[in-house]
Amino acid sequence: MSQNNKSKAESPWSMAWRHFKKNKMALFGLFLLTIIVFSAIFAPLLAPHDPNKTNILRAKQAPSSEFPLGTDRVGRDILSRVLYGGRVSISVGVVAMSISVTLGTLVGLMAGYFGGWVDTILSRIIDVFRSIPFLVMAITIGAIWGPGLYKLMVIIGILSWTGVARLVRGRVLSLREREFIHASRALGSNDLRIMLKHLFPNALAPIIVNATLRVAYSILSEAGLSYLGLGIMPPTASWGSMLNAARSVTVLESMPWFWLPPGIMIIITVLSINFVGDGLRDALDPKLQKS
Repeated sequence: MSQNNKSKAESPWSMAWRHFKKNKMALFGLFLLTIIVFSAIFAPLLAPHDPNKTNILRAKQAPSSEFPLGTDRVGRDILSRVLYGGRVSISVGVVAMSISVTLGTLVGLMAGYFGGWVDTILSRIIDVFRSIPFLVMAITIGAIWGPGLYKLMVIIGILSWTGVARLVRGRVLSLREREFIHASRALGSNDLRIMLKHLFPNALAPIIVNATLRVAYSILSEAGLSYLGLGIMPPTASWGSMLNAARSVTVLESMPWFWLPPGIMIIITVLSINFVGDGLRDALDPKLQKS
């Protein structure tokens, strides 16, 4: 097979990966994100202490050789809690993203494909959700349901699907009158088959990019709600709940090891995800793949 034929046989995903590798910031973000994820997965092996073990005699200790990031107000090792907190925060981000992307994709597919009154009703529902501030609705639902890990995942997921829905709807509207859709109808394909086999794969690229950025958004949402006391509750560690323990002026001024480690981890993780998302957006752009 000639080199020319090899190039023609290259799959779209291979081309996307080739373009992604050219983005140095995206590769750097992927490298950092891989380290963070593996640190969270292997937290039981990496954590030097039990993250929930208290000892009032060693409370509020500054960083030392025994406790590299210090201890909190009840003597728990902050380094261990940061590692274990990463498991919770990243899990919330991934699960909440999965809920929002699944819901948004289904609504967007139906609104864009069926059009007419279906599109009108679903679009108005999207507008209603988008008109209510996320934080206000999340605080209200959180106050009614109460705090909790799984409740927080659901709250973030069901309140952040509208962006995905509008994205998918717009993509489907541009595809539904294409020749391959008409050909599929002529061959007897039903609506569900057309949506899942033809429309969804062609809308997958922007969905992947949005899903990546949605993880970062969900991590920030978890941190904000946990900081307000409506998310992850002690003794379970998350980056947001660790920030909640540093709300007093005394802690902010004189004990920065309480809040700097989880705050820095949130910043690094969100930036890494954004770098990867930007790289995916550029790599999956058909105009760039032609180059």
